[in-house]
Amino acid sequence: METVGHQILTLPSGVRAKTDQEYVDVWREFFRPLEEEFRGGVVAFDPDIVLETRGLRVELPLWFAKRLLELIAEVRGTRGTDEKEDEI
Repeated sequence: METVGHQILTLPSGVRAKTDQEYVDVWREFFRPLEEEFRGGVVAFDPDIVLETRGLRVELPLWFAKRLLELIAEVRGTRGTDEKEDEI
């Protein structure tokens, strides 16, 4: 298992990433719908999501971001993220 410094690379599901690349890819895929929906950019993640949009910076706890992504998926008529349901 790879780490950055002493940080364990944990995915949104709570599972440890096997590589740095997996860590970044899974998190990006996880928060992409938030960036699209709010026309902003995620500037920090793990464990919370920090989203900058329209001149505001908002910190979303992971549990809230997951629920918000579920709501976005319902409105869009999709599941929301490509991460397997049992990993979320």
